[in-house]
Amino acid sequence: MILMKEMTEEILRKNGLRATKPRVAIYNYLKSVHTHPTVEEIYKNLKKRMHNVSYATVYNVLNEFVKSGLAKEISTFEDAKRYDGNIEPHIHFICKKCGKIEDIMLNEEPNFVKELEGSGYLVKEVSVNIYGICKDCLKKESN
Repeated sequence: MILMKEMTEEILRKNGLRATKPRVAIYNYLKSVHTHPTVEEIYKNLKKRMHNVSYATVYNVLNEFVKSGLAKEISTFEDAKRYDGNIEPHIHFICKKCGKIEDIMLNEEPNFVKELEGSGYLVKEVSVNIYGICKDCLKKESN
């Protein structure tokens, strides 16, 4: 656990952030879950261990992480903003039934990015959400 804490502190410092207890805890939580949690979910989880953490602190730290590139903010247009600790290139599959968000990893840059850049655009970030029905919900429907 100490090694993880030291690694997290180093990552935060390299990204221009002080390694405060809330920042370390929030970063580690984001890296440990793949559920794309809301501010509320992160706050409730951390509150169990860090009784003095405030909702505003969680909200502000997440905004700092997004600005510094340590996390991504996901807007599904159907509920609260969600946060993703996976900053590798990927797209999101969002289930219209259960609301689960799954990461779909990309092996290479999408063709539309290459086409845009070939037309003189500078693409800084790509955010793609695909909506449908997840495998689990499809299985439930077929039973």
